[in-house]
Amino acid sequence: GDAAICTQLGEAYASGVGVKRDTARAAEMFERACAMGAPDVCNTLGELYETTGSIEGGLARAEQMFERACNGGSSAGCLNLGLAFAAREDFTAAFTLYERSCSGGWAPGCHQVAVGLERGEGVGKDVGKAVGYYVLACDGEHVDGCFAAADLYVRGEALPRDVATAVQVYGKAVKIYSAGCEAGNDREG
Repeated sequence: GDAAICTQLGEAYASGVGVKRDTARAAEMFERACAMGAPDVCNTLGELYETTGSIEGGLARAEQMFERACNGGSSAGCLNLGLAFAAREDFTAAFTLYERSCSGGWAPGCHQVAVGLERGEGVGKDVGKAVGYYVLACDGEHVDGCFAAADLYVRGEALPRDVATAVQVYGKAVKIYSAGCEAGNDREG
């Protein structure tokens, strides 16, 4: 089989584009692609298990897929596995996975590292370091990172108050939204 073709077929069944929507069949196609060594598809399969109650295995199976994705090199899988640990309030394990996601270049993972640092969840509280990760997330076009960094610059919490930098970072968020609107997609997350 071909992982890319199985993935496309899974996406068609998941969305109902060109075929009748069938989440069980979508899961089957994603499972095939995942087994062929496509870690990002393992993550997609985990998200399908997580968001639909109609597929046998549910959240437990979702976590298995996120772990498989993360171990296979999917930064998004590491983030999702971290979020699963955070839901169980294991913030130390979650933070480690967020770092792994961020170091793989996944901007939402960098955002979660910043959240952990800002709140002191799973790591010592360090708002100054958090702003750097929020900016890194913003640079990766994660709008929430832009807003969080700008808010910290405005508040001047654990770093000098810098309204001019905040305005620049807010401006970047607006540019990201504008680009997404022009392209016809929501690039928020």
